[in-house]
Amino acid sequence: LQYACGLYAPEVDQLDGLDRICGSVAHKAFENMCKASGNNTANVKAIVSDPTLLGAEIDKAASECGIVLLLPENSFRLNNLKSDLQVSFFNLIDIIINNNLQIVGNEMNYKEASSSIIQNNELTAQIDLVLKNKAGEICVFDLKYGKPKYYRDKLVEDKALQLDIYRYCVEHDTYGLQSQVEMVGYFNLKVGRLFTTYPNFSPSGNIDVVNCKNTLPNVMDLVRSSYDFRFDEFNSKHQLEEGEGCPTASLTYFSSSLYPQSEKSGNKSQSRFSKHTLFKGGSK
Repeated sequence: LQYACGLYAPEVDQLDGLDRICGSVAHKAFENMCKASGNNTANVKAIVSDPTLLGAEIDKAASECGIVLLLPENSFRLNNLKSDLQVSFFNLIDIIINNNLQIVGNEMNYKEASSSIIQNNELTAQIDLVLKNKAGEICVFDLKYGKPKYYRDKLVEDKALQLDIYRYCVEHDTYGLQSQVEMVGYFNLKVGRLFTTYPNFSPSGNIDVVNCKNTLPNVMDLVRSSYDFRFDEFNSKHQLEEGEGCPTASLTYFSSSLYPQSEKSGNKSQSRFSKHTLFKGGSK
């Protein structure tokens, strides 16, 4: 329970964890507002315009995925988050309205049933915010809370593979959601700005149109090669890294000879969370 709530031992520095938790709460608050408003942009804007209503939505989101923010010692951080998100959400809504976009949904899943990208397994993308224009084309906003420069640089260097995969999954969905993608971009919730290479949105001080220095050819071929390489590593039982949300035994590459190890210490000690795949590991 302490792990799930982010309530760590007193001697553990919580500042880095709080930044991550603020990002989760920001995501959840916007998702909840969209759902409660039936994805009606005007209704979402009405909530954002009212500090009391917005504050209640952020408190609710904190209770769902960031309860540590509700502790008395974090009240200053929570109040700052509410003020910052009001500005950020306003900017996001204005971009949506000014470009005649409609909210389709949050945390939407697009899937290619048998994808050559991942050795004919199902390829799934869960997208933070899906919008559509008047022509029915999809706009993908990936909501971020990290350092803006990091994501801007990804676009400059044409290394935003996450956005490329999102575009691919929407355009190759095999479960009835296939659509043409007009644009993809990162919306940073910390600074309230959209970063994209797409040049055709209405001019706005809250949109940073990035000029890509390097254009990588056949990006999805690079993704396919990367996946093949990593999957071969898993099959050879050399090193198993990063995963989350399900028991390790359910993974196709799971082996009883794999041991969990602490991500920070790098040792082979058993972790109390080892039955889940949020761990580093290797072969015995």
